[in-house]
Amino acid sequence: MIGSLIKLNFLKRTQINRLIFIVSTGIYFRNEIDNLKNQVYNRFGGRFFLTNNLFLTVTHKSHFFFKGDYVAWGIGYIFI
Repeated sequence: MIGSLIKLNFLKRTQINRLIFIVSTGIYFRNEIDNLKNQVYNRFGGRFFLTNNLFLTVTHKSHFFFKGDYVAWGIGYIFI
């Protein structure tokens, strides 16, 4: 059963030159009762700027440090 989903996220970024380390912790609030390991998630990763606007990113998301969900790879461009 799919219930409504509200997410609360806490993010910490640390930058060293062109490299940004990303650490994030969050919790899902759902209508149905679920165990805590499925509600709390963590995301760790980094972002490397090739130029001032072009960057590569990789992050790993897991639930409650135990169950790895996926690794996300990406490339981005900032239009400013």
